[in-house]
Amino acid sequence: MDEKQGEQDDQGDHQRTLKVTHLVSIVLQFYQPKPLLSSHQLEQRQHQLHIQYDLSGLQL
Repeated sequence: MDEKQGEQDDQGDHQRTLKVTHLVSIVLQFYQPKPLLSSHQLEQRQHQLHIQYDLSGLQL
């Protein structure tokens, strides 16, 4: 019974990893087109991304 529970946990981790990988690819796409932002704009954008990541983290 413990082994089956372990397998389910592994599947959950894998799905979580896929979601995080997807988020990272979105973040990279988000950053690449606009490399010429001021540091202040970058900080604002990073703050927005952290909020989005926290919200999606609640859904994992």
